[in-house]
Amino acid sequence: MKAFRLTAILMIICGIVFSFLSIGSRTSPTEASDSPITDWKILWINGPEPANQTPPSSNGTWHSATVNDPLNTIPDGAVGAWVHVTIPPTSHLTHPGLYIERFYGLDFTVYVETQAVFRSSRDYDFERTIVLIPLTSEQVSTNVFIRIESKERAGISSVIHIDEFDRLSALTVRQELPNLLLGTSIVFLGGIMLICSGFFLWKVRKPSFALSLFILSTGTVICTYSSMPYVYFGEYGHQLLLLFDISMFILFPSLCYFL
Repeated sequence: MKAFRLTAILMIICGIVFSFLSIGSRTSPTEASDSPITDWKILWINGPEPANQTPPSSNGTWHSATVNDPLNTIPDGAVGAWVHVTIPPTSHLTHPGLYIERFYGLDFTVYVETQAVFRSSRDYDFERTIVLIPLTSEQVSTNVFIRIESKERAGISSVIHIDEFDRLSALTVRQELPNLLLGTSIVFLGGIMLICSGFFLWKVRKPSFALSLFILSTGTVICTYSSMPYVYFGEYGHQLLLLFDISMFILFPSLCYFL
């Protein structure tokens, strides 16, 4: 029992440390990006379009959007959106890249001017994702168009970072990994408690099982709510969403039973 208590205390301390690391790793936009972009334009797609549709002309009804007013909720009758971002000159960068921390869309294609450079498609309902693509060094401003098809939200909801690709890649991991480590540590703690609960007396076994399930489901929710697993393990998206749903169904009943 003493060993179990010591292990539980150590895991709780690790969870607290990871939570502070997660908060501290959120670098401010001016520090994380060489050229932060805080505004862009949106054109709603009101009907079906071919998958290889080229970026529309500037004559359409474009709406101005900012970080404070992102306009990412799809209006009634629309099926998606075009996003237009103006990229400043990147000739001072060796290997420039574009990073969007919070992006919404199920299927999207990124165009640099009229050339498609990246495409992502999902067949499960998890709209939030990360966009990280390399760019070429240009001495003049370039236009980036993103064609998005989604259900509820489509567009950008964070600052757009333009910087060295390697630096942006490290920033992506630094911002997302602490949440995964925190959730994993909580899952590990819940698993240890669940195993040890089988050796408890019957009077305390049921509440111990309930507490263990609550801890397990909490850690699973933290892990499966992060964008990183869906980016790097997209083929397991259905399973990740299933784990999230099951954990949400277990979370509150187990807490209520324990209390």
